[in-house]
Amino acid sequence: MTKKKSFFIGFLVTVIAGIFIGRYVVPYKDLVMTRKLRKNVAIVTKHFEYHQQVLHGALTALGLEQRVHLVPHVYTATGDQISEKNIVEEAIAAKPDLVLAIGAGLAQVTKNTIQKRRLPIPLVFAGATDPVALGLVDSVEVPGCNVTGSNMLPYDRVLMVKYLLLLLPHIKRIGLPYTSQTSSVDIEIQAQEIKEYCAARGVEVVLLPIDVPEANGLQLVQGIINQIDALIYLPICYVCKIASGLVKLCAEHHVVLCAGDESAFANDENGAPFSYGPRAGLTGKYAAEQVKKILAEGESATRMPIQYVERGCRFAINLNALKKQNIAINSDLLLLISHGEVLKDGVAW
Repeated sequence: MTKKKSFFIGFLVTVIAGIFIGRYVVPYKDLVMTRKLRKNVAIVTKHFEYHQQVLHGALTALGLEQRVHLVPHVYTATGDQISEKNIVEEAIAAKPDLVLAIGAGLAQVTKNTIQKRRLPIPLVFAGATDPVALGLVDSVEVPGCNVTGSNMLPYDRVLMVKYLLLLLPHIKRIGLPYTSQTSSVDIEIQAQEIKEYCAARGVEVVLLPIDVPEANGLQLVQGIINQIDALIYLPICYVCKIASGLVKLCAEHHVVLCAGDESAFANDENGAPFSYGPRAGLTGKYAAEQVKKILAEGESATRMPIQYVERGCRFAINLNALKKQNIAINSDLLLLISHGEVLKDGVAW
């Protein structure tokens, strides 16, 4: 073989090799890198409105991540314990890189499942009244157990009642609906504080237990609606299924309705006249930030402190609903409330 032929064959082999490497090897390498940067996040939640608001906040924040391709897979429970266990099992079976659990109940089920199977999957929860007491973490500062999460700072549960009684002094009896899906500890804590505050001012608080199906719950409320002046809907009480029915029922019977979450009802004439409570979406956003730190920056959930949402509450007044329901309030008092003051006869109330 002549030198010219050898050179030509070598040149041809080099060109063909270059084409092959450029067309197949490099793209394969890029594909491998893409897979490494893809992280699957299993999100377990419930169909209740509060949980869906938290979910929306989390999904919005996760979608803003650019460094790592975070792929959320949502698993939704109907609310009963069997359903919660099933969706957690389904989520874990998908072998996610991390699980985001919305609500204390799902967080507990998820943690127990992960620990029982001895899986190295980090857990981030969004919303839990007391994560230490619930057994989710060892401490707020150093969670341990490959678990961390976000929560609302404790807020004044009686503030909405304080505002209502200030704006509408004729209120003498308040109904507080809740369902069997509400944590008995949480409802007792919230109801007791509200009861004590109202009792000191001559106002009675009536607990209204509501069982599913929701039609029965509405009948129960309807049976007592003429005996109360106001109805307070707390997000923790899980009456989301009948929320729209409560709005209509209260409007028809001229009963003042106060929602426990400013975003619980639409701000239109068919919404709740008053609302106060945590803005659920912020809890999801904070939890999503922790997810990104773990999956994109390699931080450990075990050493990541629980994040608390500050300034997540506000008292909202739906002027359109007030007008439609013919509820008159003192504009001077509204001005005081808007400046964060609650005064009566010139003194703090």
